[in-house]
Amino acid sequence: MSWLSKLMPSGIRTDNTPSKKRSVPEGLWEKCSNCGSALYRPELEENLEVCPKCGHHMAIRARARLAALFDADSTTEIAARLGPTDLLKFKDQKKYSERIKIAQKNTGEYDALIAMRGLLKGRPLVASSFDFAFMGGSMGSVVGERFALAAETAAEIGAPYVCFSASGGARMQEGLFSLMQMAKTSAALGKLREAGQPYISVLTHPTTGGVSASFAMLGDINIAEPRALIGFAGPRVIEQTVREKLPEGFQRSEFLLEHGAIDQICDRRELRDRLADLLAMLRREPPAPEEYFGTDGIRGRVGQGPISADFVLRLGNALGRVLVAQRGQDGRRPIVVIGKDTRISGYMFEAALEAGLVAAGADVQLLGPMPTPAVAFLTRTLGVDAGIVISASHNPHYDNGIKFFSAQGEKLDDATELALEAALDVPFTTAVSEKLGKASRAREAVGRYIEFCKSSVPRAFDLRGVRLVLDCAHGATYQIAPLLFRELGAEVIGIGAEPNGVNINDGVGSTHIDNLAAKVRETRADLGIAFDGDGDRVLMADDRGNPVDGDDLVYILARAWQAEGRLRGPVVGTLMSNFGLEKALAELQIPFQRSNVGDRYVHQALVEGGGVLGGEASGHLLCLDRATTGDGIVSALQVLVALKQQGKSLREALQPLSKVPQKTVNVRLGDVSAKATVQAESVQAALIEAQQAVSGRGRAFLRPSGTEPVVRVTVEADDATLMQDTLDRLSAAVRTAAAA
Repeated sequence: MSWLSKLMPSGIRTDNTPSKKRSVPEGLWEKCSNCGSALYRPELEENLEVCPKCGHHMAIRARARLAALFDADSTTEIAARLGPTDLLKFKDQKKYSERIKIAQKNTGEYDALIAMRGLLKGRPLVASSFDFAFMGGSMGSVVGERFALAAETAAEIGAPYVCFSASGGARMQEGLFSLMQMAKTSAALGKLREAGQPYISVLTHPTTGGVSASFAMLGDINIAEPRALIGFAGPRVIEQTVREKLPEGFQRSEFLLEHGAIDQICDRRELRDRLADLLAMLRREPPAPEEYFGTDGIRGRVGQGPISADFVLRLGNALGRVLVAQRGQDGRRPIVVIGKDTRISGYMFEAALEAGLVAAGADVQLLGPMPTPAVAFLTRTLGVDAGIVISASHNPHYDNGIKFFSAQGEKLDDATELALEAALDVPFTTAVSEKLGKASRAREAVGRYIEFCKSSVPRAFDLRGVRLVLDCAHGATYQIAPLLFRELGAEVIGIGAEPNGVNINDGVGSTHIDNLAAKVRETRADLGIAFDGDGDRVLMADDRGNPVDGDDLVYILARAWQAEGRLRGPVVGTLMSNFGLEKALAELQIPFQRSNVGDRYVHQALVEGGGVLGGEASGHLLCLDRATTGDGIVSALQVLVALKQQGKSLREALQPLSKVPQKTVNVRLGDVSAKATVQAESVQAALIEAQQAVSGRGRAFLRPSGTEPVVRVTVEADDATLMQDTLDRLSAAVRTAAAA
C-alpha cells in the first residue's frame, strides 16, 4: 500500500466522477479551432497567432501584422484619421452610419485598412493590411483611398509596397463608390510601376469579392498564407451556378498554387524574412542582413529559412571556429555536446551540426534524445565548451530549432552570440587533417542525468505503490521519465511514449492535458504528470482528473518548502498568475513577486531577488536550488516529495488554494498611443477606483500592447459579478480616454 493509498479512503479512490473543476482564468488560454490544443495566449501572440501544434493560421489584427513586419520604432501611419461617411444614407437592418460606429468601437480603427511607411531590415518599405474584424475587411472609399495613398507614397519615396489582404470584397453599403475603388487602386499601382517599384500582394484568409478581383491579384509576386480561402465568389455559389461538385480544396491556397494562380505559399512566421529577400531581389539589391537568433535560439519550419540542412551545417562550422578561437593555443580541441528531441528532422540536423563542428576542429559528443534541461545539466557538468539542443519544444513535428548553452549550462552571452553571427558570414572552413575534430556517443548521459534527478530528492524518497500516468508527449522524455519513475518504485502507466518522428506533441503532452485527465480517471491512478516535447514544462492531473496548472504546483512547493525551511527570497510568478495564489501565499506570510510573462523573466526576477521558486501557469517551473533552468522532471519530483512530506494527495494539497475568476479584454484604440492612454489622468483615476473595488479580493491592472494600439484590461476577484462590473467600468474608462 502506498503513502497515497493510506491517505485516501477507497470510496474516494473508486469514485471517478470529476469533482467541481478548478477556476480557469479567461483570456490566459485559447483553444485552437483546428486541432483543439490548449494554447497559452502570451505564447500564441508571440507566435503571430499561428497554432504551434498544427500550424493553423488564426486571425491576426492588422496592426499586429504590421508590427511583426516592420523594424521596431520605424513606422509612420498614412492617412490615420481618414474615416468613412454615409453619402448614400444606406440602411438595411441598421443604418450604415450605425454599423460604422459599431465597427469603430469594437475594433478601435477608423476603417478596415491600415497603411504605414517604415523600415524592413533597415530598408524603406510601405505596407498596408486589412483588418477583417472591421466589417469583414470590406472595401469602401476609405480603404481604396488609403491603398492608393500608400501606393503613391511608395512611388514618391522610392520604396516597394506590400499589401496583406483579408476581405469579403466590396462594401455593399457604399454601392458604386465602393466599386470605383477597383479602378482607383489599379491606377495607383500603375503609378507605382512607372516609378519602378515592386508590389507584392500577400493573400490571407479570406480574400474574396472585389478585393480578390482587383489589387489582391495584381502583385508582381502574389503570396498566400497556408489554407487561405481565395476567390471572387464562394464555392457554394459556384457549385449552384455550374451545377457541379467542386474539387477538394478548391479556392484554397494550395489548390491555387498548383494551378498557377499564385506564386508562393508562406507561413506567417516566415513572411518578414521572405519579403525582405524577395524585395531585395526585385530591386537588385544585396540580400537583407540576416536575423538568426531570437530570445530562444533559432526556430521555424523545417526546410525554410535557417531551419535547413545547409544552414545548420554552416552554423555548426561557425560555432566550431568561434570555440577554437576562444580556446586559443592551449592544445585541446573544444568539446560540444548535442542533444535532440524525437522529431524526424533531428537526425538530419544532428548530422549537419556534427559535420560542421568536426570540420572546424571541435570534438562532438552525441547525447541522442534528451530533454532540454538535461542538455543544460550535462553541458555544465561534463566540462565541455558548449551544448546544443535540436528541438522546437511544444511545436509540431514539422518545425524544429537550435538552442545553445554556454559551458555553464546557460544561454550564450552576447559576445559569443555576436561572434557566432559574424562567423556565419565567413565561408565554410575545414581544418587541416590533424586538427579535425572527432565525434562519439556519450554512453553514460542518460544514467548521469537520471542520477542527477534522483539527487534532487531525499535519499530515502520512493514511490512504491503509487500508480501514476505519465504523458511524455512522444518527446524527449519518453525514455528517461518512465525509467526514472519506475526506478523510484512507481507503477507507471505511459502515454505519449512511442515516438515515430512525426507524432511529437500530437494530441498528447502538457498542451493536451484532457487526455492525461481521462487516462487518470480510466485507470484510477493516484495522479498524472504531463511534459511537453522537450521536457522543460510539467502539468498534472489529480486522482479525479482535475487539471493542475503551474500556479497550483507553485503553491504546493512554496507551502512545503516553507515548512521545510528550504524557501528563501520571494516566490516569483507573472502578471497573469492568479490572485488566489498571491492571497494563499500571503496567508502563509510568503512574499510573492510578479514578473513579465515568460520563464526568462521569472528566472531573471529570481536571480535578482535571491529566490529559488517561481513559475507560470503554462507549466514552466523554476526550482533554482535544484536546477539552473526549468526542468519538468525535476519539478515533478519536487511536487511528489512535497506531497509525501505533507502526507496529502495532490487534490488535498490544493484545498487551501482558492483561485478567483479572472478575465482579460482587449480595448482597441485606433491611432491613439496605448501607453499614453494608460497614463491618462482619467484612466489612472479609474484604475485606482477599480483596484479599490477589488482590494483584498482580487486585482485590476492595465497592460499596453507593444505591437498594436491595444490596452489589455485584466480584472480578477473572488466574486464573478464584482469582477465583471469592475472590468466593464475600467474598460469603459479606457475607451472614453482613447476617444477624447
